Amino acid sequence: IRLAWSPVSRATGYKITWRLDDEAETTDIVADNVSSYTIDGLQPNSAYTIRVSPLIGSREGTPSVLNVRTEK
Repeated sequence: IRLAWSPVSRATGYKITWRLDDEAETTDIVADNVSSYTIDGLQPNSAYTIRVSPLIGSREGTPSVLNVRTEK
């Protein structure tokens, strides 16, 4: 799944998290100049919750939340 977002002013990075149903959450942090991200290795025909949050210093901003299902 490829994600893309518009830059947030003053963001120092972005936190990307994804989770399959009730399983453990996976997190990655990317730099402030990154505005897209590809999540590889997802299970087919499965529902995921994905969040992208701006990081401003040590604070985490409001996440954008996506609920997606991978293809078969």
